[in-house]
Amino acid sequence: MDSNIRAYRIPVVTIFALASTVSFFSVCPHPTGLLYFMVITFLVIGCIIDSFLHYQTKTLSESVQQYKTLFEYIPDAIYCKDIMGRYTSFNPACEKLTGYSVNEMMQMTLSDWVLPEDYERVKNHVRRALKGEPQHFETAIVRKNGEIVQAKISYLPMIKENRITGIYGIAKDITEYKKTDELLQRSEKLSAVGQLAAGVAHEIRNPLTALKGFLQLQRHNSNQSDEHLSIMLAELERIDQIVSELLVLAKPQTVQFSPVDLFRLLEQVIILINTQAIMNNVEIVISEFDSKIPTMMGEENQLKQLLINLLKNAIEAMPNGGTIDIRCRMIRERSVLIRITDQGCGIPEEQLQKINEPFFSTKEKGTGLGLVVSHRIVENHRGKLTITSQPGQGTRVDIVLPVQIPSSTG
Repeated sequence: MDSNIRAYRIPVVTIFALASTVSFFSVCPHPTGLLYFMVITFLVIGCIIDSFLHYQTKTLSESVQQYKTLFEYIPDAIYCKDIMGRYTSFNPACEKLTGYSVNEMMQMTLSDWVLPEDYERVKNHVRRALKGEPQHFETAIVRKNGEIVQAKISYLPMIKENRITGIYGIAKDITEYKKTDELLQRSEKLSAVGQLAAGVAHEIRNPLTALKGFLQLQRHNSNQSDEHLSIMLAELERIDQIVSELLVLAKPQTVQFSPVDLFRLLEQVIILINTQAIMNNVEIVISEFDSKIPTMMGEENQLKQLLINLLKNAIEAMPNGGTIDIRCRMIRERSVLIRITDQGCGIPEEQLQKINEPFFSTKEKGTGLGLVVSHRIVENHRGKLTITSQPGQGTRVDIVLPVQIPSSTG
């Protein structure tokens, strides 16, 4: 140690900082004694705390940046809701999935996203997540333009200080996956073209055999020609129906959309089918038609065929007569719900699961193509068709169609 430093009695403090221990060594006494030592001690401890806080802040900042990057760039939609069910944040993927801006979504509630028939089911998942139970399920989401997309949803409880303060929501668009899966299942059920051809041959051969037989009889007995001609005409109409349905199924349709007045279309369809309804003691009633329903975009002939198929099914399900109730209303200003309810015999659960399969029919003379065609028409319009039924309680068919068809439809 330099003797000059000792001569002037300048204190020298050596500091050793190892882990959580700080040691001080002074080479000479100082007049202020203990007070001086305490001041130095607090200064040193302050420096150590400052360094520690700086490190912690830097680490926290890096973690926040990593979380922000993940939140901003992950392709799945991520959002947060507080304990009261209010939305608190959305990542950019939410805008892409829904078509809404973040500001618009902040003002929305669960009922703005889901179809009316799905609301209670999804709400129940929210309740369970808020109780600490992670939820994973699939549901339909209505986009801003009215298009319906299928999404896989996860709800995870948000926990802070051992308390649930809200939920994290993760939504993944699985629309294309579902379509591909449905096409694959349909192809397997049809066994490609072979099964389709076999079904077509079987369905067309039966009415043709009847026509051939009656034509042969007509040669020998002209007195019954009128009756026979009526039967032949009915069989020809049946062939025409089968061929028309096959044309819809045989290849993808290039659909030309134009403005459609839904109320006028319903009136036209009821006029066309009312004779069959009256013969079966069935009354068709439009009990509700929302005045807010605008002129919508669609392919009028396909929509007419869709409604005829569904109303014919309803009539045939009521051999003892009854009422078919039609209700139409807007869903959040961008989609139209058409609900057709009959008072028929209903459909058993095991048949309801197969009802959309080609050539499966609950009717003795049914082709099993009507509902398949109906689903295809609704798909062409980017909508959704659901059937709810219980034996003895009738059947309800819900069709949800966007008012404006997304530009990607074709």
